Amino acid sequence: ARTKFHDETAIVDEEEKTTGKPKYPEALPRDPISKSMFRTSAMMARMIVSASKKGAEKIDDYGEKKKDAIPEDKMKNVQVGRTSIKMAKATRSVSEKTHS
Repeated sequence: ARTKFHDETAIVDEEEKTTGKPKYPEALPRDPISKSMFRTSAMMARMIVSASKKGAEKIDDYGEKKKDAIPEDKMKNVQVGRTSIKMAKATRSVSEKTHS
């Protein structure tokens, strides 16, 4: 059976910082299956966040490498449209809010 449980508490609380394990919510049943499902979902969430961070670092490194490969004389002649600049600013703003 599936449950529609959504925990609004912080992703990492004080107990998780000290023990490395997420705090089991009071609202969930105490049977072994529910506990196991909670631990598995919490572990998967941490793995997804970790993989996403590593992927973002790789993409950032690749972009910097490609940017550094462009000669300076070609960089001066590049014209960027206003729409592209606005989209870049909006993307950066969302990224900063998401990753902070």
